Amino acid sequence: MIFQISDGLQVGAAGALRGYKDTRIPLYINVLAYWFVGMPIAAWFGLSSGMGPIGVWLGLACGLTVAAVMLSARFLAISRPVA
Repeated sequence: MIFQISDGLQVGAAGALRGYKDTRIPLYINVLAYWFVGMPIAAWFGLSSGMGPIGVWLGLACGLTVAAVMLSARFLAISRPVA
C-alpha cells in the first residue's frame, strides 16, 4: 500500500514539474532517492537481514517515498507565486 501511495505522489509531482519544464533537478532527486537511498536499504533488508523479497520491496518503497517527498517539495517551491 505504501508503495502505491508513494508512487502516485511521485508520478504526479514529476509530471507537474515536467509541465514547468523542470527536468534536471528531478533527475538528480530520482537518482539520489532510488540509487543512494532505496537500493542500499533494499540490499540490506533483502540480503543482510534475511527478509528476502519482502525486504527488497520495503527498501524500494523507502526510496520511492523519499522521491515522492522531495519531488513534492520541489514542486511546492517552484509553484509558489512570486510576490
